[in-house]
Amino acid sequence: MSGRNHSYNSIDEMTDEEYEAYLRRKRRQQAKRRKLMKERKRKQAMRKFGILSLIAAALVVSLLFLSHTLRKSRSADAAKAKEDNTSGWNRISNTGLTGEDASEVITAGEAASSVSTADAAVTENLNSNTSFAETDATQQIPEIEDPNAQGLTGTDYVDSDYAILADADTGEILAEKNAYARMVPASMTKVLTLLVAAEDIPEERLDEMVTVPQEVTDEAFREGSTNVGYLAGEQTTIRDLFYGAALHSGGDATLELAYVAAGSVDAFVQEMNDRLGELGLSETAHFTNPVGMYSADHYCTVYDMAVIMNEAMKNDFLRTVMATHTYTVTPTAEHPEGIEISNWFLRKIEDKDCHGRVVAAKTGYVDESGNCAVSFQQSDSGGSYICVTGKAASNWRCIYDHVALYDEFTR
Repeated sequence: MSGRNHSYNSIDEMTDEEYEAYLRRKRRQQAKRRKLMKERKRKQAMRKFGILSLIAAALVVSLLFLSHTLRKSRSADAAKAKEDNTSGWNRISNTGLTGEDASEVITAGEAASSVSTADAAVTENLNSNTSFAETDATQQIPEIEDPNAQGLTGTDYVDSDYAILADADTGEILAEKNAYARMVPASMTKVLTLLVAAEDIPEERLDEMVTVPQEVTDEAFREGSTNVGYLAGEQTTIRDLFYGAALHSGGDATLELAYVAAGSVDAFVQEMNDRLGELGLSETAHFTNPVGMYSADHYCTVYDMAVIMNEAMKNDFLRTVMATHTYTVTPTAEHPEGIEISNWFLRKIEDKDCHGRVVAAKTGYVDESGNCAVSFQQSDSGGSYICVTGKAASNWRCIYDHVALYDEFTR
């Protein structure tokens, strides 16, 4: 009788031939089972792939529909604005340019040195200017309803929802778009932070060492802001804090700067709002924090930000800081080689044709603000200009909006 039909109480009762046959059957069964399992896994993977493909296709369709809807909405808004004649671009005649030729951008290694003679001349011009104003000579510049449909790229159109270009020497507003509408300034807030701190802290204290406390690093981390990377208990100079806030938009450097300048963040914010009042902006601007984190009660207009930037550029030290492309903070035990930081906007715009040179800038971004920036340009003819834009679709689009405005309205 064969081993296949015979039953045993144990393997010990099998003959050698029957045991070999038993092992062959077991191996065939195991091989068949592995094959079935492999096929089952393959089918499961195919099903998952099919489901993921369907989900991806649905997302693509949804995004295309959303893009189409937003495009139609923007076109409708532009058409309404044109019909009501209440928004869009207003071009003002560009006259009376003054000022010396722009000086070279100051590097980090020259951070503690004084500004050049040309910078001093421009600062003197800025000090004589108190506010920006439109003139009566205006020309309507048409809105671009759908730049993609018209094949426009680069500097052929301006995407930002808010924008202003002003002559810093004469106070004339050369171009504006929703310049007096409330917007979210994001980290452009730090221009006022730097201004108030520079006015509070005497120059002889700039190389003083301070310790970054745990509460600053915790608060910066909790708010989710960009940080230089200071560790709790790490020491740095006050000068480094200015550069960390201006170039890297570091929340840790900004908060520590507020503590050094005023003793607490709340006291510093009060000083910021007091300074807005001194600039005549208290009715349209109000800040709740020095970093630029979003709050419904944290707002200004691009006009307000142009006035703030104009005031900041009168400060020699801030002009040096905000004109720096790259900088390395003081080496510490925690960071023996220091931390290298840079101004991304200045590095990316430096090779663009702006009819001059953008020598200072501060960017910003939170979800509610989109990409925004304020910049200071020295033109080929020797004039000084300030550009502010808000709510661009991307950081590169923000840069090209500044390029477009400088290219169109300066000389």
